[in-house]
Amino acid sequence: MLTTIYLLVATAIHCAIVILASALGAILNEPSRERFIRRFLAIVLAVVAVWFAWTTRR
Repeated sequence: MLTTIYLLVATAIHCAIVILASALGAILNEPSRERFIRRFLAIVLAVVAVWFAWTTRR
């Protein structure tokens, strides 16, 4: 029963991600926006990496 619920929730979330990505695809593929988004996500990834390293140090 729990496996079925998990599969339904995961499938719904993944479908929502795909639908949102297809709807935003034209907007996000503009070169100037794409460059900004890539830089923003790189900064976010670096911040998460530093946070993870900081919180898991001994």
